[in-house]
Amino acid sequence: MKSGSQEPRVVRAPSPVGSSADDGRDAVAFAAAYRLALDPWQALTCEAWMRRTRRGRWCAGTWGVTVPRQNGKNGGLEAVELYGMVVLGLRFLHTAHEVKTARKAFNRLLAFFDNAREFPDLAAMVKDIRRTNGQEAIVLTNGASIEFVARSSGSGRGFTVDVLVLDEAQDLREEELSALKPAISAAPSGDPVTIYMGTPPTEDAFREGGKGEPFARVRKVALSGGKRSAWVEFSLDVDLDKLSDEQVVAVAADRANWFATNPALGRRINTQTIEDELDSFSPRAFCKERLNVWPVPQVAGGTLALPGDAWPGLVIHTVPASWRLAAVGMDMDSRGRLWVSVAAHAPAPGVHVELLPEDLMALGAEAAVRWLVQRCRRRPVVLPADSGADVLRPALLAKGVRVYPLNTAEQAAASSSFAQAIRDGEVSHLDDPVLDGQVRTVTRDELRSGGWRFGRVGDSLSAPLLAASCARFGAVRWSPRDTHTGRAARGGSHRGA
Repeated sequence: MKSGSQEPRVVRAPSPVGSSADDGRDAVAFAAAYRLALDPWQALTCEAWMRRTRRGRWCAGTWGVTVPRQNGKNGGLEAVELYGMVVLGLRFLHTAHEVKTARKAFNRLLAFFDNAREFPDLAAMVKDIRRTNGQEAIVLTNGASIEFVARSSGSGRGFTVDVLVLDEAQDLREEELSALKPAISAAPSGDPVTIYMGTPPTEDAFREGGKGEPFARVRKVALSGGKRSAWVEFSLDVDLDKLSDEQVVAVAADRANWFATNPALGRRINTQTIEDELDSFSPRAFCKERLNVWPVPQVAGGTLALPGDAWPGLVIHTVPASWRLAAVGMDMDSRGRLWVSVAAHAPAPGVHVELLPEDLMALGAEAAVRWLVQRCRRRPVVLPADSGADVLRPALLAKGVRVYPLNTAEQAAASSSFAQAIRDGEVSHLDDPVLDGQVRTVTRDELRSGGWRFGRVGDSLSAPLLAASCARFGAVRWSPRDTHTGRAARGGSHRGA
């Protein structure tokens, strides 16, 4: 019998050089020893979340998962909580929107500790079990604990924990998060974590009461390559607002979409159940509830970053051989694809940018580094400092390549100067549908420090556009022109040889 995909559409797992997923793998094995056997995707979630740096700290301080209802998102969390308490001695505060949801989570975890017959070693660790409705808790002799509460504007007061769990995060309000966050500010472990779990907030909830805004915000950071975000997502990457009613009906009825977004289909969810839901829900509601389609308020209501109407007029079809390689830009999207852009000095003050069609990471990290070293020679390689592409930086530096990671202010400068170059006609490009689509739709992310940088496009990173803007920025800032010819000071073709 066919079953749901075990490969999430998005897996974001920060992995700095020297990091390890041993804790995640150990948590999966530990849970299995107590008869909690995880699905492959749940095990993957544990490993994506529980990665440590070589100094022993968590690679990410924000962990998240979003998957349609009844697919078992709490299974992976239970493994993390069980291992975290028994082996790591951590303190958890598990919150949910409703009392009954918090109570259900308590009872599931209690089954491990209040069962001396099956699990005597766990029962022997129990110091106290509090069963009062709304104040449930399990306290262990090693100092670990887990407390369960329903959220309110004051529900986090009085707690000091290492891990804050925000279940049903689609209903989380800003004031509730503000009340809860201080609970981990003085985490006993010194390494606090916040876990977000849920389904897409509804657009009505956004408008009426701000429900789900924090969840949408942390998701946006994760999908935009947040350096401290570990994220796993099963969803369909479509913008329902851009589809006709007939197209939405087709999306909802496509069984391939059911299996792609519901990992428990064929395991704990049967096909007939989904067929009944298709008959009961409107097609748009079905897409949101069963296919986990997220609203796209950032794109719909955001400020477009680039003058898309000027872009088509900057197309060239042949790149002169005299336009030498000036810089390389790169970024990595949420699926792990490495996007590489090259920049060449055209007649001053112009800069030509284009994407490489190859996914270098598909060749392997070593091959990607070798490719870049062979072509960059002494050219600058530029990338966002919070990009997953940063994993290649140590190897490139070891080979003598000049690598420039852009901080937030520099990313803002790269974004705004790219926009200005389009307005002034000082950038050229090939007729590339990937870049064309992003230029037309990318929005601004306003920065608290002032200025803006490129936001995301739909549910995908604007990685190709970020790579192009980094390449241009590197060409202008770190690759001086030959003052006599207006070309780059040293040779090499625009793509390298």
